[in-house]
Amino acid sequence: MGGTGLQLSPSGNAVYAYWTGTEEVLTELDLTTGESSDLGVVGDLMWWSGQTVVDPTNDTILIWGSTD
Repeated sequence: MGGTGLQLSPSGNAVYAYWTGTEEVLTELDLTTGESSDLGVVGDLMWWSGQTVVDPTNDTILIWGSTD
């Protein structure tokens, strides 16, 4: 499974998105244990460039893309 938009979370885990064949899923990978957990679906994006940024103050990840 490949991923795009790789970022490090405030806790130091890897956060990235991957395509399931029907939706783009945001997941977090614990770099110490290797355990991953899905955080949610990216939404209704038609396309995105894989650019993301983590805002540790609000504990959010921003994804640039378009619904058009």
